[in-house]
Amino acid sequence: MSKVTFNHSIAVRRVQQPAPVRRPGCQVSSNNLILIVSLESALQDVVAYNLGKSGYRVLKADSESLALPILRKDKPEIVILDLNGRQDIDSSTLLKTYGDNAFLLLVSQPDIEIDSERVEVLEKPFQVRDLIQKITALSERLTKA
Repeated sequence: MSKVTFNHSIAVRRVQQPAPVRRPGCQVSSNNLILIVSLESALQDVVAYNLGKSGYRVLKADSESLALPILRKDKPEIVILDLNGRQDIDSSTLLKTYGDNAFLLLVSQPDIEIDSERVEVLEKPFQVRDLIQKITALSERLTKA
């Protein structure tokens, strides 16, 4: 169940997390906060639930414009960005807009090319284990940097 809070006239759904379950080989960093940006609430809920089970804390935003204040205030380590069919994004724009965050881009077509250690791409539909593997890989790269 999620709770809606209002912060500066922006609706932010905070996810009630299940108790973390540590999976073998899953390293959760000290800033284990992840922001999910997607228009699809069902996708947000499934991803948030499974990341919560893996020990991550999750925030949700329904659009990029709602995500920016959350990024500034809460400073999540990783942003999961659902591109909703958009393929017109490049790494320089992404990194300038969102700062020092790492990204997992959810795409509907696998032909997107982004050259950055801070970006992973996952094609929809996806398996939960693939999502967790990509998030774990990003988190480990950030920890080493």
